[in-house]
Amino acid sequence: MRLVIVIPDCGEGGLFQFYNMLVPALAREAEVHCVFASPTHSPLEPRIEGAICHRLAPEAAAQSLAQLLSGPLALAPQLARSLAVAHQAWAFARSLAPDCIELCDWPLSAIPGALDGSVPLVVQSHGAMGQIARHDPVRGGELGTALVQLIEAQVIGRAQQIQTYSRANAAWWAETTRRDVAMIRPAFPLPEPTAPATPSARMGIFGRLQSWKGPQVLCDALALLGEAAPGCDWYGAAKPWPDSNEPADARLARAFPSVWNRAFQFHGPIDRIDVARRMAASRAVIVPSTWDVFNFTAVEAMAVARPVIVSSGAGASELIVHGVNGFTFPAGDAAALAAALEAAAALSDSAARAMGEAARATVGQELDPDRIAAQRLAAYRSAVADHSPTPAPDWLRDLLVPGAPTRWRMEDFLATLPVRPLARAVAERITGKLPGKRGRR
Repeated sequence: MRLVIVIPDCGEGGLFQFYNMLVPALAREAEVHCVFASPTHSPLEPRIEGAICHRLAPEAAAQSLAQLLSGPLALAPQLARSLAVAHQAWAFARSLAPDCIELCDWPLSAIPGALDGSVPLVVQSHGAMGQIARHDPVRGGELGTALVQLIEAQVIGRAQQIQTYSRANAAWWAETTRRDVAMIRPAFPLPEPTAPATPSARMGIFGRLQSWKGPQVLCDALALLGEAAPGCDWYGAAKPWPDSNEPADARLARAFPSVWNRAFQFHGPIDRIDVARRMAASRAVIVPSTWDVFNFTAVEAMAVARPVIVSSGAGASELIVHGVNGFTFPAGDAAALAAALEAAAALSDSAARAMGEAARATVGQELDPDRIAAQRLAAYRSAVADHSPTPAPDWLRDLLVPGAPTRWRMEDFLATLPVRPLARAVAERITGKLPGKRGRR
């Protein structure tokens, strides 16, 4: 089988890591081409063992972008940029004469293939743009969010196969697309065992500091524990808070003065090698997400035999048996998280080691790369066997395919809007760009 996987990540993010752990096992049984096509420029030339790798520069999609921006998608330029790169990647993937193509749901990478329908297609859900926008809205992006959610619901369900790696996300897509969605766990090769480290009393959190990663839930839990709260160290980049675009660290410092820079210490991002070292030195690793398709931080900690405390909002919680190979708590429940923190802090060294070893064994059994590769190869063969070319309706193609005929003009759209808010927005934009004015707003 010749399999082409389009990866909208050029080696700097979680999608690259996902396929870097999976593809070597797939490549033992199939000819695998990885097409790296990110909407943002990267100087990296990513490689994955066993795969034939191709990298597409986002600048090469400029013509497609211009065509999309000449139609209604001019109202959502970020959406248009992602879609232009997706079309470029789809055309290149088809040129490789594949038996099957795998596309990601983020960021609209699956749309061209599902619209086309000419090649057997598997859509892998890692967290779609619409899903993320529901949990992390951006001020001023409401129209784009509504458009992308409508597009994803209409188009992704047309693929031969849709799959994801948690039961919760599979259920969400099944409801959204009104069709069956497969659940296949991610691959995660166990690292070589190392001599057990002597952990400190502190607990670690590794990931972006943003609202849906749950830092506010952790702060509430630490406040409930008061003087009994364990020290917690959060490592990751701070992102804007949804309702104000204020940096998350500034927002949390104002909202939780009793724990910020006390029980809760924010350290900013660290490199991947340092993550493993700090995980091994943590009493436990916390994943307080209110939502996460999966969350590989939990699995990384389990693989190095550390106890984990994982919210039910993260798909990785489905691997946890509470009190046996980690702790779980209901998403957003600060009191339940506080109880789990107390239980983890109270573990003896031997009990913590036993729980960590049970967690590591779970990863080795449930996420074995050869086992996962066999399941995915069966899904690709099923997509090929079930394939019947079914192009999307013309109205969807007219909206989402570059070069489709359109009589849409921005001037006509603006003419339908009230004059007063338009004039105010134009004035604010102009004064905001004048020298000396920018800082006053």
